[in-house]
Amino acid sequence: MGFFKLLVAIGAAAYGISPVDIIPDVVPVVGWADDVGVILTALAIIAKA
Repeated sequence: MGFFKLLVAIGAAAYGISPVDIIPDVVPVVGWADDVGVILTALAIIAKA
C-alpha cells in the first residue's frame, strides 16, 4: 500500500469514528450517510490509485 493510500485509509477511518461530522450522527439515516460516503469514496480512491 502506497503512502497516499495509507493516508486516505487513515483519514477515512478517523472520520468514520470521529464524533465530529459534517452531518451529526444523531440524525438517524442522514447522519450515517456522510460516513458511508466518505468510506466509499476512500475505497474507490484506494482501488483506483
